[in-house]
Amino acid sequence: MISILFVCLDSEYESQCPLIAIKILRSLTVIPIVNEVKMIIIPLIRELPPNLVRPLILSSLMMAVAFLISMIYSTLKITYSLIMNLFYIILVVLIISVCLGISMNSIPVQQNFQQYFEYIKLLYQ
Repeated sequence: MISILFVCLDSEYESQCPLIAIKILRSLTVIPIVNEVKMIIIPLIRELPPNLVRPLILSSLMMAVAFLISMIYSTLKITYSLIMNLFYIILVVLIISVCLGISMNSIPVQQNFQQYFEYIKLLYQ
């Protein structure tokens, strides 16, 4: 249904299309498939009554805009989800490191380590 917008590239139907749609579609003509779609769609549109062409083009434009909005929404939703998952992972690592730091400070230092530290103190005095 969105492919009907490529009719706007034809000079016969250019006046029935919004100017912004024509500009966007002209920039897409570098893609080879656009010209093929245009050649397929234009003969089909010419068979329609002229009073149905403009509503068909506008409804296709609205569908294209809705599609773009849904793609942007999906992208933002996925990005937000990834950022929140990264935040949760960082938070869990931070909590685990704090818990390990607290537990390491509460464990009494073994006797061998205490003797080693006292030996080092004596060497530096």
